[in-house]
Amino acid sequence: MEGNKDVIIGIDFGTSGIGFAYGFLGDNSNKIYTGHFNGQGVNNKIPAEIILDNDFKNVLAFGNECDSYIASNNSNTYQHFKKIKMNLYNKTYKIKSNNQLKEVDIEYIIRLMLIEIKKKAFEEIKKIKPSLNNENCKYVITVPAIWDFKSKQIMIDAAKNSGLFNEDDNEGTFFALEPEAASIYYNSDYVSYETTINLGLPFILCDMGSGTVDIIVQQKIKSENEIQFEELYPPTGGNDGSNRINELFIEKVIFKLFGKKSYDSMKKDFEKIYDDWIKFEKEIEHFKTTYQGQKNSFYSINCEIFQDYCNVNIDKIIKEYNETCPENWKIKIKRRWTIDFPYYIIDELMNEVLENVLGYIRKIKNSFNNKLKLFIFTGGASLSGAMVNKIQKIDEITLNYVKSPNPESAISIGSVKYAFNRNIISIRKAKYTIGMGQSDFWEEKYEGKGKKIIVNGNLLCDNLFCKFITKGEKIPVNKINKQYFFLDGPFMYIDLYRTEEENIIFFDEKNNNGELKAIKFGELFLEVENYDPNNNEIIVEMRFGGTFVSVCVKYVKNNQKIKSLFAYQ
Repeated sequence: MEGNKDVIIGIDFGTSGIGFAYGFLGDNSNKIYTGHFNGQGVNNKIPAEIILDNDFKNVLAFGNECDSYIASNNSNTYQHFKKIKMNLYNKTYKIKSNNQLKEVDIEYIIRLMLIEIKKKAFEEIKKIKPSLNNENCKYVITVPAIWDFKSKQIMIDAAKNSGLFNEDDNEGTFFALEPEAASIYYNSDYVSYETTINLGLPFILCDMGSGTVDIIVQQKIKSENEIQFEELYPPTGGNDGSNRINELFIEKVIFKLFGKKSYDSMKKDFEKIYDDWIKFEKEIEHFKTTYQGQKNSFYSINCEIFQDYCNVNIDKIIKEYNETCPENWKIKIKRRWTIDFPYYIIDELMNEVLENVLGYIRKIKNSFNNKLKLFIFTGGASLSGAMVNKIQKIDEITLNYVKSPNPESAISIGSVKYAFNRNIISIRKAKYTIGMGQSDFWEEKYEGKGKKIIVNGNLLCDNLFCKFITKGEKIPVNKINKQYFFLDGPFMYIDLYRTEEENIIFFDEKNNNGELKAIKFGELFLEVENYDPNNNEIIVEMRFGGTFVSVCVKYVKNNQKIKSLFAYQ
């Protein structure tokens, strides 16, 4: 139950596209509706783009409004941002606009985009329920399961700063992991599918979007007459979404054809030629998406955008390229600066990306001794017939292959179902061993290993790794992990570490290569009012089984909460 909320709105914030779904609380049918933005295409999503003025203050266009705005305005009068989500995977927190390359915090851009999504989704739902108020809406945002802690924290901050939820709300209830949402959707009663997922049958779900590949392994269980999902392997994946094919085309074909130097010179002139570059990018995307297995045919792309930067005759450019490229990649002129590229290029680039995905699958299957029998493929890439055909032919994957019936809406619909019943995910598996840095009273066992310090006249051993959870451990979503500490003043920092090792004693231990085994990824700052040295024993409670790590700090003596701030590095 969500208090006085009337509707839950699930936002699928993708790298290339944004979609939403919603469901009404109190509706016994638990029906979920696919949202429709005004003017969107047929795929239930709008482009993940926003255009601001040069002061980064006012939104000039959003989503599908951006194309027409760019076509009718000079590119030095606005700041255009698109496909920004991958920056969080790449740990880039300051980003540049695509046209003028002016820098701004990524959280700020995401915040503005969430405000626009909130406004447009609310307008759409209000048509169905005119009495709806913004205060009666609960929002759920989807994020990749493979993101690191800081990237998820930035989404939390952006959601709070955009007004999607309040500072005091439990952020862990406002987010869903993308592959889990897809799994929940796929297993919905009202979804027809090709293969039934039986209780206790482990399955792999591969969510291949435009930016990342997010892979989970789950099994369906029954607990107290309720269907739930248990994670059997920590989420894995990488930056091998379908946009990687576009990037490889530029790196392996365009750079070679026109020269990296020419490409870099052209990018410096983006303010003058940005509209032409957008058209060129769209042609590369069409080249990729129109490939359906027709290797021997060609696709024409107008490359005139490079004419002023090459200073070489186009016939000579093509001749030199064809002399050094693979046989199947040879190109030809259709007319001046319009080049015919063979679909063989897309076929082989697609193979290269899928080989990376296959690497994740092999590692997972090896850990299960080939007991996995079912592979579910979803995400935007699953709309590509060529991609699906390739995956179906990979014997290592396809013991039983299943394609998601509605990949464009699967994540947003699944996120709403998750918000209706967060108990549907019962157990997640720890990707790392996680602990906090701590000091403890000196013992003989630390001799020759620990760092000696003296605090308040007491001899302590410093640099201890105080473990919360162990890599591979099954973590119930509601489990609270506890550790006890002593305050040494009104202000205190506690460092948080993660490691691939299952057991270490000190957080500064090194492996055989001289590298630290543990990595600091965050710190907990405590601010204590009316500090009392006689009442300084505290308990740190952390939940690792949710979509986000959450923390609560209390006094042991009276259970009173202590103000704390958790910051990721």
